[in-house]
Amino acid sequence: CVPVLLQQVSLGASIQRVKLVDPCLCILRNVTKLNADMQLAQEQLRTGEVVKYGSNSGGVDTTKIFTCGIHLLADYMRENPRSWACIKPLLGIVRTLALNPLNAQTLHSHDIIRWVMQVLFHAYSEIQRRTNNGLSVPANLAALLRVEEVSLLDVVDLCAASLACFAKEPASQLHMEQMDCIGFFVKLFYTISIASVHKAGARLLAELAVNPVCAQSIEKEAGLHQFVQAHF
Repeated sequence: CVPVLLQQVSLGASIQRVKLVDPCLCILRNVTKLNADMQLAQEQLRTGEVVKYGSNSGGVDTTKIFTCGIHLLADYMRENPRSWACIKPLLGIVRTLALNPLNAQTLHSHDIIRWVMQVLFHAYSEIQRRTNNGLSVPANLAALLRVEEVSLLDVVDLCAASLACFAKEPASQLHMEQMDCIGFFVKLFYTISIASVHKAGARLLAELAVNPVCAQSIEKEAGLHQFVQAHF
């Protein structure tokens, strides 16, 4: 069923039909993780051929580009404006794929870490905007941070979980350091007074700290020292 689901995602994305894409991504998330044939499902995502439709003002473009499922998902992740309803199951798929070493090369070749980082930054920026740069954390925070029935805090958590999976391998650790992700992870600590955001930053820094190069970069972050001095 994976090829059929991917084809529906491709078609739905080309005509911007969230109601078509969202359930397909949710099913893909489940069959790649909970299904008895999850290894086969992941292989089909990794190696199967999918038709990626273009789009134009008149609807679906008849131009067809053949690509693999992971490429299709990476393209959808970086589309703007984002559909948070679709991003949440998509991040679940990425996290599952990141746990399997067989998917590593394909995920890296499509620069998936960069696109997850973009989603994380977008969610963080939206949280900042809705909480007055972290200065106002109201009692109805959960409701305030829901978009399209999706919690932005859940998006941050899923991004952190996916990146933490990648951060277990040295090559990805160095890639994140070179992308200046460390400075952003440290910023998660002290710019917003929300415990789950702090936890996401701590989780990622803990994974990266085992790499000597990353550890040095973490040590150089003044913001981290200021946060520790103020709270411990």
